[in-house]
Amino acid sequence: MSSPVSSLSFLQKVATKLYQEWKTDISDLHIVLPTRRACLYFKTFLSEIADETIFSPKVISLEDFIVGSSGLEIEDTSTLVFELYDSYQRFDKAVAGSLERFAPMAITMLSDFNLIDRNLVKSHELFEYLDEVKTMERWGEMFGDAEQDSTISNLSKIQEYYLFWENVEKTYNHFREKLESSNRAYSGLAFRWVYENLEQIIEDQRIECAVFVGFNQLYKAEELIIQKLEKLGKAKTYWDMDAFYIDAKWHEAGNYFRKFLQNGFIKGRREEVSFIENLIQTEKKEIEVISVVNTITQAKTAGHLLNEMIEKLVYKNEFFKFSQARNHTAVLLPDETMLLPMLYSLPKSSEGVNIQKLVNITMGVSLKNTPLFSLIKNLFQAQENMLRDEEQPLSVYHKDLQRILQHPYIRPMEEDENPPLKRMHDENIIYFSVKELSDYKINGWLYGQLFEDWGKNERNPKSDDTDTGNIHKALRSFFKIIEALAHRFTQAEFSLESEYLFEFYKLLKQVERMIITYAPNEETHIGNSIFGEIDEELSQKLNKNKSKSSEKQSKKTKLKIPLKIESFERLLLELMRDRKIPFTGEPIAPIQIMGMLESRALDFENVIIISANEGIFPRGKVLNSSIPFDIRLQFKLPTHTEDDAAYSYNFYRLLQRSKKITLIYASDMEGMRGGEPSRYVNQIKSELAHLENISFYESRLELPLPTFENSTRIVEKTPAIIQRLEKYLTQEGLSPSYISRYLEEPMRFYEKKVLKLNEPPMMEEDLFQHTYGQVMHEALEELFEPLVGKEINEEWLDKTRKDKENLKLLVEKLITKLAGGVMHDTGKNFLLKEVTQSLIPEFMRLQKEEAPIRLIALEQQLKNTITFDIKIDGQIRKIPLKLIGTADRIDIITTKEGIKRLQVIDYKTGKMDAAALKADTFEQLLSDEKAKIIQLVLYKYLFIKTYQAGQIKHLPTDFSLEEYQIVSGFWFFRKLSSNFTPYHLKAEKDLTLDGFLAEVETFLQKVVENMLDAAIPFSDVIDVDIWEEEVE
Repeated sequence: MSSPVSSLSFLQKVATKLYQEWKTDISDLHIVLPTRRACLYFKTFLSEIADETIFSPKVISLEDFIVGSSGLEIEDTSTLVFELYDSYQRFDKAVAGSLERFAPMAITMLSDFNLIDRNLVKSHELFEYLDEVKTMERWGEMFGDAEQDSTISNLSKIQEYYLFWENVEKTYNHFREKLESSNRAYSGLAFRWVYENLEQIIEDQRIECAVFVGFNQLYKAEELIIQKLEKLGKAKTYWDMDAFYIDAKWHEAGNYFRKFLQNGFIKGRREEVSFIENLIQTEKKEIEVISVVNTITQAKTAGHLLNEMIEKLVYKNEFFKFSQARNHTAVLLPDETMLLPMLYSLPKSSEGVNIQKLVNITMGVSLKNTPLFSLIKNLFQAQENMLRDEEQPLSVYHKDLQRILQHPYIRPMEEDENPPLKRMHDENIIYFSVKELSDYKINGWLYGQLFEDWGKNERNPKSDDTDTGNIHKALRSFFKIIEALAHRFTQAEFSLESEYLFEFYKLLKQVERMIITYAPNEETHIGNSIFGEIDEELSQKLNKNKSKSSEKQSKKTKLKIPLKIESFERLLLELMRDRKIPFTGEPIAPIQIMGMLESRALDFENVIIISANEGIFPRGKVLNSSIPFDIRLQFKLPTHTEDDAAYSYNFYRLLQRSKKITLIYASDMEGMRGGEPSRYVNQIKSELAHLENISFYESRLELPLPTFENSTRIVEKTPAIIQRLEKYLTQEGLSPSYISRYLEEPMRFYEKKVLKLNEPPMMEEDLFQHTYGQVMHEALEELFEPLVGKEINEEWLDKTRKDKENLKLLVEKLITKLAGGVMHDTGKNFLLKEVTQSLIPEFMRLQKEEAPIRLIALEQQLKNTITFDIKIDGQIRKIPLKLIGTADRIDIITTKEGIKRLQVIDYKTGKMDAAALKADTFEQLLSDEKAKIIQLVLYKYLFIKTYQAGQIKHLPTDFSLEEYQIVSGFWFFRKLSSNFTPYHLKAEKDLTLDGFLAEVETFLQKVVENMLDAAIPFSDVIDVDIWEEEVE
């Protein structure tokens, strides 16, 4: 039964019009829509509208229409990467035999080639524009007058830049010719081929009329194909437009349509175009903007709104009508990483209704954004860190073991505490034998597969560098792991996990076939299909395609690419990042969860958009391209401006026929995205909120926090706790940093030093700040170690800072050592590595200002034991406090004023706070804001006491505490320009050396008395008044 005209969706209107015009001849049409989802909707609407039996027209997405018309075989991404590598390495010998170096740029290069061809750019002209002369001119203008060293460096970069594009041009030509010669293509090449051969295609395929429905942003090839067909009388177009953004010349949502009206693509004058509606400014709409505290709360809020909606529908007896709707509610996710939080936030039932059965997912999610990606990445890292020694059994590093066995896909298999992890912690096992893991009765088989030895890595140098058998071992392990996980995820509640596994399984099969085809001397290993129980139809389809795949292989270039395990790792992870899991289904569910692009040409009564933050909605100036912005403009390639216009149209088009729109954004997001609402929120407030047909609301959702009568945790100091504290102070040793910790966070001190609660090992996939700090510390230690007891002069500093290659190798070596082989060639890890490599030369340059410097020590142990009379349980007892610390560096300089100064130095990679290094009195040291001064004061004290004990080596013969100025301070690597920053304690100025030592020991006695005072409990917040009374 058809709907009233006023409530028809755009696709229903087009289906009605086409049926009225063509009736039974409608089967002659090719109806082309933006997405396959839109095609399913259109077919459904057409079947409802037709009042007689008809043969269906060919309803197809634009991508499928072009590919089908071309007759070309569109290769999958894994095949294209191998073929592209074969072409590129012919011209850039630096990547020859090193697929792992090429893989990160492969996806971007493919994207650029698609862009060039889809926009019919004359490739020779584009690459010619990047010739050496013009490149030099642009770079020259960019850099201007620079110092000589910098200019030479820039010229080298310019040359590399030019050579890169020269190689890209050669690669493009070779790659394209190679594919075309075997009747193959990538998507963009198919578009170019169809445009260039359109007349022949029309004749061969007998295209009567192609109807293009619901498009907006069109690449040049698409636009010209449609225009060509129109001129030949073989095409019609139906646009979905609203007067609101068409007539407002400044509105980006109408940019493309105004251009089409101006260049005649849309026929007729503005007032004559019948399919421009005026819905946004006339139809009643309710628009609500909800601000929530964080990212996950957005999904929780959307789930709550759906629950409320169902309750109201049931109460009004409108639920049945809703359950039969095909386009009632859309939950749109501009950020695909929100899919899992959204699904977990869906209420299971409401008013006796199973809500999850009313939901359909229509979007593609990258494998990178699934837990499976982290598991695979961790397995590669575990292989890299494995201990392979002829004298010891194959063993896995404890951090890798913990990462993998605590992974959400592996952990649920353990009903109780994981036995290997418990043993590892109890016995402090650093490397755990793989054989012992596989011998466990429960899950031992799985452990054996997770940690099976693949072979070669840097700790196993005897293995051949191109031992491709290692890759087969890795593939075999992955197939077996997938099998184990598949059996676990057979229940309906794990349907998503099953989708992830099956998509990864298909990707592995493709990669395996590529390795067999392209890599030399490969054994054939086709993994068994283990997905029959999960999705028999898909498994059978995959099996049927095996013969087809073997046919395809005959067309492929017979290459001999030496493939290492590192190449396989980089390739597989890049392909996982690029691989989308296509969640699809029939459009029968009234609630659709989809991405923004999937919503094209569709209409919904109720729209909920989560992640409506600027930088996500829209995503901002992010383009997966190597082509510079100015060149994209020159050749009329789309930039972020065009993408923003298309995104804006997709959003405002959704407003046209919707009755309720809810935008949810996170106000307290961290990082570069911040917590700003989307520009669309601000546009709605200024453009639409004042209209009579618009009801606009703003609200902030504050989740109630649990309340307690007393939120401060308090632990009384029992005799047993006093005893533990005494042992810690007298035997283990109290460090300056833990004195600061005690003053700032007594409860944390109690948990760490009394309860001995250790934080779990860091499961580090990125270079965290502490790792970055360690790298800086160890790099400086290794560089300066040969000069301990010697003089650091300007010549050595200059030579060291200019040896960029040595610094690069040193930093990479330390990152591998300290971060377990974490990848550092991309993303923020790459940036941190680059920052580290640039900070060290800058540090050397600043050191020149103090040179010559006499280096006394690195990582100098400082210690002293001092006995205090402390009252415990009413009795005075002697407590020998053991004070310990480590100075990163001790050196001697002569200041500009001629003062000989010994510096006790601590390196800091954290934030600099100069105010925190100043105090007037010793009493102020008891304030938690002055914690950093405490450390420095105690470093100075410890140096003096360690020197007096005769335990400082390499001091000059004329050194004395009276003749030299003794200072302690920080080098802040976040602000190197501040140079060495000592503390300033005003009360110390008039003190003698003995007076300084006495003040520090008085301070230390108060600290110990407070620690051992049973009347002062450990708490989350320290009572400063108690301290002030004690000091006085």
